[in-house]
Amino acid sequence: SKYGEKIKKKTGAEFRMRIGLNSGPVIVGSIGDDLRMDYTAVGDTTNLAARIQQKANPGEVWVSQETRNIVRDYFQDRPEGEIQIKGKSRPQPTYCVIAKRPGVRTRFEAVLMRGVTEFVGRGPEMEALQAAFKKAKNGDAQIVDVVGEAGVGKSRLVYEFRETLGNDATFLSGICIHYGRNISFLPVIDVVKGAFGIAEGMTEEDVSRRIEEKATDGLASMIPFYRNLLSLKVDGSILDLLDAEGRKFGTFEAVKELLFSISEKKPLVLFLDDVHWMDKISEELFTYFSRSFVKSPILMIANYRPEGAPAWAQGAHYQRLGLETLSSSSSIRLMRNILGGVALNPDLERKLIERASGNPFFVEETVRELLDRGDLVKEGDTYVSV
Repeated sequence: SKYGEKIKKKTGAEFRMRIGLNSGPVIVGSIGDDLRMDYTAVGDTTNLAARIQQKANPGEVWVSQETRNIVRDYFQDRPEGEIQIKGKSRPQPTYCVIAKRPGVRTRFEAVLMRGVTEFVGRGPEMEALQAAFKKAKNGDAQIVDVVGEAGVGKSRLVYEFRETLGNDATFLSGICIHYGRNISFLPVIDVVKGAFGIAEGMTEEDVSRRIEEKATDGLASMIPFYRNLLSLKVDGSILDLLDAEGRKFGTFEAVKELLFSISEKKPLVLFLDDVHWMDKISEELFTYFSRSFVKSPILMIANYRPEGAPAWAQGAHYQRLGLETLSSSSSIRLMRNILGGVALNPDLERKLIERASGNPFFVEETVRELLDRGDLVKEGDTYVSV
């Protein structure tokens, strides 16, 4: 790690941590007395994590089967064999985390990596997005907010809509993440990187070259703002003459003009995912942008949960698309698709539908978990529980 390299350079000593992770219920509380008080977690879950940590090699992160089940779509790993734990009837499998899977930040991106199931029960919503794009394509800009509970299929709907566009539009996305509310411009940076064709792993020189190549004509004067937004070195530019408010407004204008320039070549679809986690200044920027593109070939789509609405959620060119849970028939169709077209035992099918409450993510994860655990077996032309 960078910190380990820093320590070695400073002291000559090797600094390498080993980490063991487990997932499950714990008891959390204060222990000790007035002279010494600690706040800690105890229980079987932490005991297994401690044993895994002892087995790990310096510089490695090892995880239990329970933790691997949670993170395996996000990280690559290798099996490290089983360890016997006191109080456990069976040996416990362990895994070493090797690397983060490239291109996977959100739950839906993880789903895409393993393959999507059949798209069911969203015909009217798909038609609404297609109608909005048709208006935008003709120069009547549109904003569509797709609103629904976690796991109800907001990102999947937009993914399927994007698949219908083909080469008819430029599609840019800005992803908000759960720890990003205090990270200024986080989804904006995503959008700008997409606009310039900047990929993960590019060197600073490559990024600079890409900006210089694409920010031509009217955008050339705004290059310092793009460089600053992407944390590139900016020396002797207009930024040195501006205060904080001036820099903010200049950034807003630079992003707006960049998106306008893209829409002049081909209709633009701008997708903002998980807006309920968006930082305030990004919301302010996209609201500023949305109020300036009324007569442009631009469709802005935003996904978020029902707790609130962003400031741009108004105006004649705005519509809110509420995404409800799936019907029982659509849930059954989804289950059978996961099971290769084979039906579940009717009683089990009914119980799973009640448990998932029409949430497609819960439907899929419940069935996959039962399959992974070996709790479903095929008998004749149906699956039954064991």
